[in-house]
Amino acid sequence: MAFQNQNAKRPLLACEITLDRVIAARASDKMPRLDAFTSRKLDPGTITPGLGGPNVQNGEALRAAISGSLASVAGKSKDVIVIVPDAAERDTVHRIIFDELILNKILPQSKAAYLEVMDSLRKRGAEGIILGCTEIGLLIQQQDLALPVFDTTPLHCRAAMEMALAGEAVPAQVSRR
Repeated sequence: MAFQNQNAKRPLLACEITLDRVIAARASDKMPRLDAFTSRKLDPGTITPGLGGPNVQNGEALRAAISGSLASVAGKSKDVIVIVPDAAERDTVHRIIFDELILNKILPQSKAAYLEVMDSLRKRGAEGIILGCTEIGLLIQQQDLALPVFDTTPLHCRAAMEMALAGEAVPAQVSRR
């Protein structure tokens, strides 16, 4: 996903996937608060926790929940324009994530395809690229693009560390068996 905002120092849209829902939020760039927030439930079994093998069991349901969540919070901003890949590009992105990256397959042709999608976003006005899935950072890094890249994995880790060091409660995902 990409965002457009000339004055932003951080991504203004975020998406988090838990075992039972997709949560999306849009932060204000003027105040330390959220402008919009939504949560979409996932059917049981869409995602199964585990260290081995793919965790996503129903990619279509997950894709629909992510797209719907982000669309519902992104469209309400006057200073952020979300530019998402078109349908064919989304198919490419999802195929690479779900058929390759989550299986630890890092292929040069997939990196080239990802870079083409990101270049398409740039040509349509994107001023930054959000790597909104933890696995994308295995394929794409900042040095691959001239645009700013926001990899949500280190951003989430940094935010959790800062909250912990400040003595704030760090939200934890509780796995259910």
